[in-house]
Amino acid sequence: MLSRLKQKFKASLQSYGFKFFLSTLLLGVLVNIFLFFLVMVGLANLHELYTKAIIKLTKAQVENVLSQAFDDYLKKREVLQAFDSALSQELLESLKYEAEREVERLVSDHSVPQLGVKLLLAKEPKGLNEFEVIDFKPFNFRMYLGASSEAYFRFLLSLSGTIFLFFTLILVLALLLLRYFYLNFKKPLDSLVLELERGGELSLTGYRELDALVSAIKTYTEREKELLSREHKLQLELEKSARLSAIGTMAGGYAHEFNNLLQMIFFNLELAEKGIKEGNFSLVNKYFENIRSITSRGQNLARRILYLTKSVPGETSHVCEVIQNLMGVFRTMVPREIELRYEFKCPKPCTVPLSPDSLKEVLINLIKNAVESIEEVKDKVERKEIKVSVSLLDKKELLLAISDTGCGMTEEVMAKLFTPFFTTKGFEKGSGLGLFVVYNLVRNAQGRIEVESKPMQGTTFKIYLPVVEEERIAKKTEEKEIALAEAKPKPIRKILVVDDEEDIREALKDYLAELGYEVTVAENGKTAYEVLLARDYDLVLMDMFMPEMNGAEVLLRLKEAGKRPSYVVLMTGYAGEDTATIEALKQEGIIKRILRKPFSFKDLEDIIKG
Repeated sequence: MLSRLKQKFKASLQSYGFKFFLSTLLLGVLVNIFLFFLVMVGLANLHELYTKAIIKLTKAQVENVLSQAFDDYLKKREVLQAFDSALSQELLESLKYEAEREVERLVSDHSVPQLGVKLLLAKEPKGLNEFEVIDFKPFNFRMYLGASSEAYFRFLLSLSGTIFLFFTLILVLALLLLRYFYLNFKKPLDSLVLELERGGELSLTGYRELDALVSAIKTYTEREKELLSREHKLQLELEKSARLSAIGTMAGGYAHEFNNLLQMIFFNLELAEKGIKEGNFSLVNKYFENIRSITSRGQNLARRILYLTKSVPGETSHVCEVIQNLMGVFRTMVPREIELRYEFKCPKPCTVPLSPDSLKEVLINLIKNAVESIEEVKDKVERKEIKVSVSLLDKKELLLAISDTGCGMTEEVMAKLFTPFFTTKGFEKGSGLGLFVVYNLVRNAQGRIEVESKPMQGTTFKIYLPVVEEERIAKKTEEKEIALAEAKPKPIRKILVVDDEEDIREALKDYLAELGYEVTVAENGKTAYEVLLARDYDLVLMDMFMPEMNGAEVLLRLKEAGKRPSYVVLMTGYAGEDTATIEALKQEGIIKRILRKPFSFKDLEDIIKG
């Protein structure tokens, strides 16, 4: 039997790769032995550190228990001595006994027999693996706290046996795995030998087939990339077309509103003209008042467009009051089968830095979204409800929440919720701008939005807005009145009108000339700059947006040249990106007043005459 094994071993030594297999196996055994001892030493050290830590922790708690018991004795002793001094000693013995029972309990609780840590209290350190001395003189308590050596060695023996079995199992598995790899390693060589014996074409590991496969994969991948690229371009073109369509739809809506206003102006002008011919001047006055009212509506519509994504600077609104004024509008928007609830928790007027129109825009967009969310799953939900709630979180912040019981949203949809032109309804049903507008209005008011939603569990939009204190509003109003009083112009004789629109420029010139002023006009910023360098004027009426140089640039260049006009009124419909510059010029006193276009001659005359 033994000789047969020797012969088989010698034959195997002549086999290709067997020596490598054998040396690898031997190396594995040596590594396992080394790792076994390394793990054992490491675990022994770790166990020692763990035991020391438990002993120190237990000692600290034991000393704390003894100290507390003695402190309790000192407190009670003063009371007992007033009655009977003999009771003091009894109290001491009683508390000492209780403390010792508590110490025994602590020592028992901190023992971990499963890990070979059995804590003992002994008068001598004999038989203790690690120990600490506990010496508490008030109770004449002196003991050695340590771990049982016997328990430690039993645990160490058990642990070494377990780890040895574990490493033996790993070695057996490694041997089987190594044999598997060794047999697979021999396959290409056996195949090569067989091909050599047959005289066939050599292919060591099938590289020709792999190359063909790789070539086919590359060809397929390139075609797939080309198709994906073409599809991506088509998708981008489709999105671009949809966005332009959405912008066109929005522009068409505003154009429709402006056309209605223009139509009303035409009708009233024709009726006024008819009244003049008939000599009915009461009717003429009525139609001209109608035109003035229509013009004011056009001004408000223009402001809505200009401040589509930001609130009108300086304007505020009372949230609860705006919502109460819009309840009728909301009721017409929301179908009757959907319950519309309100909840107000405002102990005082909640004023936020959003204009009433901007707040209305936010509310209408969110209510509209809530209605569409419920309508999408109206046959699948039992309770159809939209809730609008306002609560004052503290003196500085307000929470406006709008919740619904609709279809809800996935996390993927919520991630793109405020992206412009993003819509889940298709561009034929929505522009994808509603929530984008809401987000920008809230953000520009120094607020924030949080969204809570899950599919088929409804959605809640939480809008946190800063609260504007009433005292600050009153103070700003007072400061504005003082500033207006201080900005009262000196007696005016010479006026410069700067505007690139000839009709506006000439109308202002004719009106001011009729009032007896000496009027000069400039058709653009560059001309105005040159005129103001050459001559001083009592009043400058400066348009904001003009070719070559806008109004703010003219004033900045005059400031650099040391030729600040004495009194400047800026005429503008929208400051755009130059809002900060205009505000800075106001703070420096270069711009005294701002006239928002369109304005009336009476507005201008009020400024001139102070």
